[in-house]
Amino acid sequence: MKNFLSWIRFVVYDGDLDELYLSMTDAYDEAKKAADGKKVGSIKDFVKPIDIHNEVRAWTKIFQIASDALAKYPTSLEEDLKLLADEDKLDPADKTLTYNTRNCVLLRVGEKKILNYLLDTA
Repeated sequence: MKNFLSWIRFVVYDGDLDELYLSMTDAYDEAKKAADGKKVGSIKDFVKPIDIHNEVRAWTKIFQIASDALAKYPTSLEEDLKLLADEDKLDPADKTLTYNTRNCVLLRVGEKKILNYLLDTA
């Protein structure tokens, strides 16, 4: 999530790029010191909150991305959960979802939970 937020902060940043680079460099240096010799990633992962304007723009962008992604699914999270619950109630001989189809629905449920979390957080 930290890398995602860093990327979004960079994408929506509309200020002086030199200033942004300096703040990223400072954050990276702090992380390297705190890591005590362990690998800390790359400098692109360290865009800290810059100001309230940029944070609002970042979370607005996150809301837009999550909303757009959820809109592309043909079913809602609730429909997928109901499908899985109904399938679980059936006898093994009466099940309609194949093993792979069930796994795809489970994956879709996980993706939708993450996107809903982002919407709730934004």
